[in-house]
Amino acid sequence: MLKDDQLLLFGRNPSALVISAYAQFENFNILTLYRNYDLKYDKLNVDAVSDLEIRVVAQQFQWNIHYPGEDGIFGQTRPNLVDEVENPIGLDRSSTGGADDFVTINQLHIPVDTKIRLDLTSKDVIHSFSLPELRVKQDAIPGMIIPVHFEATMTSEEFLAEMVGTPRESKGLEISCAQLCGLGHYRMRGFLTIHDDQGYADWIEEQKAYIEEEDDEDDWDDDDW
Repeated sequence: MLKDDQLLLFGRNPSALVISAYAQFENFNILTLYRNYDLKYDKLNVDAVSDLEIRVVAQQFQWNIHYPGEDGIFGQTRPNLVDEVENPIGLDRSSTGGADDFVTINQLHIPVDTKIRLDLTSKDVIHSFSLPELRVKQDAIPGMIIPVHFEATMTSEEFLAEMVGTPRESKGLEISCAQLCGLGHYRMRGFLTIHDDQGYADWIEEQKAYIEEEDDEDDWDDDDW
């Protein structure tokens, strides 16, 4: 129940009352998340062994997915290097391990039967990373890195074959945001591709080729013309 001074502030406008109630709920929700963070973190078993580690940086309204490259070392990221078109996470390619890293947008590729660790964070507001078909869901919170562990037991092709004859036929695996994160929340959608070992190796080789092309373009000097 709103107090008299709140009624004077908002008048009798129902939409204003709803916005006020939503803001109060969001503040409570954020405080609750921070208070319970240690408990949630422990339950994720951060010491669990993983075969592949990937970083996911959420933002309005896309998923930036950071792979460490062949050396398995993540390069550093710096806010001053952020370019929303060319470098959305601010990856410093001159840092240790950064030269062979690559970043995809809204495209998560993983190998089947592999223990995966995703480290989740956000550039702006609270998002919720969800892989509905894999029953994976975890908040991505600004200023925090929250790990989530899972293992896919069938490839995307096998999943699609199982869906034949059902309402899900021909619909692939998706990444969704399960937290209202702004006006563009409805379009914060990504895609998950689960490969067999050879398919994943081939995809990694494609990403390496793209990085080499970018390096060649950066090395090109106008004086050579």
